[in-house]
Amino acid sequence: MYFSTHIIRTTLLILSSSILNLPIQANGYWTRVSLRIEGHNDIFPPEMPSLFDDTVFTAGHIVTAHEDKSGSHMCDGTNNGAHTTPGATITSTIDDAVTKWEGRWSKKFQEYFITSISEQQAGRDYFWAMFVNYKPVDKGGCQSKVAADDQVLVGLGKAGARALQASASPSRVVAGEEVEFTVVDGANGAPVEGARVQATWLTTGVDGKTKTRLYREPGEHKFRAWKNGDIRSTEFTVTVTEEMSSQAVGDAGFRGCNQ
Repeated sequence: MYFSTHIIRTTLLILSSSILNLPIQANGYWTRVSLRIEGHNDIFPPEMPSLFDDTVFTAGHIVTAHEDKSGSHMCDGTNNGAHTTPGATITSTIDDAVTKWEGRWSKKFQEYFITSISEQQAGRDYFWAMFVNYKPVDKGGCQSKVAADDQVLVGLGKAGARALQASASPSRVVAGEEVEFTVVDGANGAPVEGARVQATWLTTGVDGKTKTRLYREPGEHKFRAWKNGDIRSTEFTVTVTEEMSSQAVGDAGFRGCNQ
């Protein structure tokens, strides 16, 4: 859980203002959101952790991109007339969460075009896609406001990138039992064909599904789904118990005899 220096200053302002009976600006109040930042799918191994995945307390405030020579700029949702009232935004959330991000300021749109987060660069084919509750936003990060308990996702993807969601059924199995993985577009639930499931190297079909038997050690096993150009899913867990079903024992013995 992250509290930025901006939030600390705002807290002191609220305390002092309540004593002095002074008004507080609307963008002085913080908002709690969940933020996940994902880097390149096709460069870094899929088992690498997210660049960031935690709760952030943020508010619309002045931000400064690293090495941006245009100076500091307000980023509170009122940019370019997007909203009439200020508030927390996607870019203010990023600014409060990571130590370094870079971007180019557009005076015309009153907006930052983010080029790098935590040393991972956008390129000719990849850009920093932004989602709120798995739905892509249609404005920049300083224009896109976020509300309490929103799930904010920022990731390097190609044009039209989707925020993947994945699940396993059942999520608790005995060793050797079959598990079905499902991968969908988080915005609308549409199946995603050609997605891969980490640590299995299975690929989903047109229905967004793939199956396998899990011959794993007992315990919790974490998986993700990814597809080049899209934003990979968050981790999900399948628990394998010590017991092995009679069918699984037979299958395992058959496999052993044929190796």
